[in-house]
Parts: sequence; structure tokens; C-alpha cells
Amino acid sequence: MRKFDNKYINNVYLLFFTIKLVFTQSMAPFMGFSNAFHKIL
Repeated sequence: MRKFDNKYINNVYLLFFTIKLVFTQSMAPFMGFSNAFHKIL
């Protein structure tokens, strides 16, 4: 059971890391716009 839990946690972490990486890469061109938008607010 412990091995299954570790494997499940590793898969979730890997999935989260991949989504985070893809999201940051796709949002990189918009970072300047986002910062300017927050400064206006």
C-alpha cells in the first residue's frame, strides 16, 4: 500500500509540474501585459 501511495503521489506531482511548466511557458509573452495591468489596478 505504501508503494502505491508513493507512486500515486509522484504521478500527481509530475502532472502538476508539467501543467505548471506549460502554463508558465504559454503565459510568458503576457507577463509584461499582466504586470502593466496590475499597476493600473
